[in-house]
Parts: sequence; C-alpha cells; structure tokens
Amino acid sequence: MGEIRQPGGTVFMVNEPSWVRHILVGEARSFPKHDLMHQLLEPLLGVSIFTTNGAIWERQRRLVDQAFEQARLQLVFPAMQESVAALLLRLDKVADGRDFEVDGEMTYVTADVMFRTILSETLAEADAYSIYESFLLFQKHAQRASLLLMYRIWSWPARFACRKPAQMIRRILSEIIARRFEEVKQSGSSPKLDILNGLMQAVDPVAGDRFTYQETVDQVCMLFLAGHETSASALAWSLYLLSHRPDLQVRMREEIR
Repeated sequence: MGEIRQPGGTVFMVNEPSWVRHILVGEARSFPKHDLMHQLLEPLLGVSIFTTNGAIWERQRRLVDQAFEQARLQLVFPAMQESVAALLLRLDKVADGRDFEVDGEMTYVTADVMFRTILSETLAEADAYSIYESFLLFQKHAQRASLLLMYRIWSWPARFACRKPAQMIRRILSEIIARRFEEVKQSGSSPKLDILNGLMQAVDPVAGDRFTYQETVDQVCMLFLAGHETSASALAWSLYLLSHRPDLQVRMREEIR
C-alpha cells in the first residue's frame, strides 16, 4: 500500500487484491467516496453513481442495474463490430510508413462503441474530436484543481475552467437524450433496446420512481466517460508496446486469421 502525505490529508494507494475487495465490497459503507471526487467531477458527471454515497447511491445502483440487464452481449456485440469496421476504414486512409498518433483514434473508436451501445447512435467525426479535445482540457484543469484542494489553496479559477470543456461533452450527449425523452413522450415507448432505454424505463423497486431527464443525463455522462476513456488509454498503450514487438504482431495476426 502506497502512502502520500499531503497538507490536506494522506492519500493511500491500495494494491493488494484482498484489501481492494475488503474496501470496495466487504466494508464499502466504511469507505465512502471522498467529497473531493464529487467536487472535481460534478461539472462533467453531475450527481451520478460514480461519486455518490449512501441512500442516493443505493437508489441509483438499483436503477442502473436494471438498465444493464438490457445490455446483453448478443445485443451490443454487433454494434461494437460496426465501430471496429468504421475504425478500419479510417485507418486504411492513413499512408503506410508514417508516424501516426493513435491515442485520438482509440478515443474515437471507444467513444463510438459507447455511443452505439448506450444511445444507438453513430458518433460523428466532428463530435468525436470535440469530445477528445474537451476531455483532455477537462483533465488538465481537474488535476490542477485537485492539487490545489489537497494543499488547501482556493482553487475557484481551476474549477471554473473545468466547466467549459465539461459543458461541451454534456451538450453532445444531452441533445441525444432529450430527443429520446421526447420520442417516448410522443409514442409512449422506445423501439431501441439499448442502455439509455433501460435507464429511462427502470423503476426503483423501493421508491417506485424513475430517473428524471437530468438524472439520466448524469448517469449517461458517467457511463460514457468511465467506459471509454480507460479503454482508449489501455488500447493506445497496447498498440504502442506492440509497435516495438514485430514478432508479437505476427503471432497476433496469425491467431486472428
């Protein structure tokens, strides 16, 4: 377990699997998410399952679980295949033998996967790169704000700077969600069996209510950012490492064929 002492508190980095399970599963109530996480991510993720605790988190979890029941592999895998096919078409246009920055393209394809599986929409190229640039900018300002908060320094300018890129990403997602809410309002149902439909139709068995429009936007933003950015980073680094191992490239190509 790593330990980093800061003026505003001590940060512990837990790496032992049994301890991770103890903290996140066995004694989760004793280890709530820190308020700092909500302060930093609220402009982008709103009040979503990623940052909430207690009764609010429990209600959100009950509703999100229902939404994922619709996201069975046999339903979403074809959408993933379509995203990969579109990626290959884009890469075919890149000239052989020249350097290529793959991280933006990995962000594009993973974001496209999330769009297709959550929203049943294809991600336009302009929107893909707007999200990519906005998220990089959001990360930059959020990291600065988190360091200032840890040192108990007033960080309003850095936190304010997070809002513009966050609003850009939320605007792209919320416009699609607003259309779907209007469709359901007009017809009474949605023909699309995606995660968004699951979020809209889920009913809390305890309170008997559903996610509001704003709550749905928050949850979709959370699923989208948590689901695509980490995968994009892992893919980009994997391809970078593979670029140094032609022997592994040959083995992988043979296995795929």
